[in-house]
Order: sequence, then C-alpha cells, then structure tokens
Amino acid sequence: MHRKKVQLNACPSTPGILVFKCEAISWLANLKGDPMFENDQDTVDVLLSENDSFRRLYDKHVALKSQVQDANGGAISMEQLALEELKKEKLSLKDQMAEMIKTYHSVHA
Repeated sequence: MHRKKVQLNACPSTPGILVFKCEAISWLANLKGDPMFENDQDTVDVLLSENDSFRRLYDKHVALKSQVQDANGGAISMEQLALEELKKEKLSLKDQMAEMIKTYHSVHA
C-alpha cells in the first residue's frame, strides 16, 4: 500500500482556517463547519486550490465574517456604520466569488 504524506498547518492570515498540503496539492478548509457555498463545495475546493485570486477573496471574506460575528456578539466594540461597511464589503467579496464560481461552471460544463 502506497501512502502519501499530508501536512496540516494553520493559515497565518486567517484564523479558523487550516491549510492542507498533500504533495503538490493544497486547499483550504473552513473549520467552522459553515461552508460558504454549500451547493458548490466541490467547485470551491477546486478554486481554492487552483486560483490565487479566489483564495485571496475567500480568505478576506472569512476574516471579515469573523470580525462581523465578533462585533455582533459584543466581543469587539464597533460603531454601527463601521459594522455596516464591513458587511457590505463581505457581501461584495461573496458576490465576486459567486461570479467566479459561475464562470468556472460555464467553462467546465
């Protein structure tokens, strides 16, 4: 039986994200059990492993999501206007990723 070496590291730029490395393949997995695009998780996994732009958008979205949750939960203090701006930016990132997923589906249909 042939075994492959798998390495698991914390993502330094985004808490709550692990980076899996299996030889030349790497992908990100959200530890919170809340996949952003549940119906397209396979596509998200491919884009995370192959598309640096998608991965940057995803990392930023996860970081903003954490900030919004912390502000809503009272863990950090934030003015309502600043919180609304974070939410708008987070939504914009999600829209950009959704468009990339749509493009991926049209190319790989």
